[in-house]
Amino acid sequence: MFRTGGRPLPPVDMVGVKNLEVFFGIGVVLVLILFIYLAVRYWISNKSPVGVLMLLGGVLTCTLEPFTDYIGLLWFPTKNTLFPAILHGFGVSVPWWVAVGYTWYVGGMSFYAYKRFENGITNGQLAKLVGLIALADIVLETTGLNLGVYTYYGNQPFQILGFPWWWPLTGGLMCVGIGSLVYKYKKQFTGIASLLIIALVPAGFTMFVGWVSWPIWVALDSGAGYFYSYLAGCLSLLLAAMLFKGISLEVARDTVVPVRSDIVKEGKQECAIRR
Repeated sequence: MFRTGGRPLPPVDMVGVKNLEVFFGIGVVLVLILFIYLAVRYWISNKSPVGVLMLLGGVLTCTLEPFTDYIGLLWFPTKNTLFPAILHGFGVSVPWWVAVGYTWYVGGMSFYAYKRFENGITNGQLAKLVGLIALADIVLETTGLNLGVYTYYGNQPFQILGFPWWWPLTGGLMCVGIGSLVYKYKKQFTGIASLLIIALVPAGFTMFVGWVSWPIWVALDSGAGYFYSYLAGCLSLLLAAMLFKGISLEVARDTVVPVRSDIVKEGKQECAIRR
């Protein structure tokens, strides 16, 4: 059992840096425009709105942000900031850019994973895909954190440059997990039933992020020291490995197919007879 020291208090006096926030806001909007273009182009070429629907699901997922921030110990400044809040909950005020980021990261990256699964993917390529999505999260959040757009607090494990690196692994697995669900059941998502994809995105977010993160959340919110948060972090890494294995069993295939020698010999004999 974790030793409790009281739940950490958020830095409510944190002040935003307006002149730096502008660049961050422009960046997340530009990335969103790119994903909208890709989703619409996919709709036109494949006669399928799956990309647009997954982006809409990303918007809906934003409503989970106040709760996720509360248990994950993340805080957005409410003073001297260019980003007005669009959501309030659990004592957290969520600015508008989070909805933009959720749209292209949760919805768009999950759509990208879905496209990769359509084209076929090996276990090695799946691991690289998780790493690529995790890298996008690292770039996004490390930039935002060091521009003073928001902050993590408490005894966060695996923290580098203010960013807890257990989050990008969770995010990468979450996106490929959502993409795998849409891919696996795509035959059921036809006609009006395709709208269910919008709801599937936040459902997948809750399922996959919760599966990996709950040990760390328990440690962080108990006020336990770094020893316990890192111990919980190791457990989360184990859960992440289990989740990756489960996803790979559903969507990944090895490209090298062993060829039986007897079949090869029979084929050679048939060719000789024909000649």
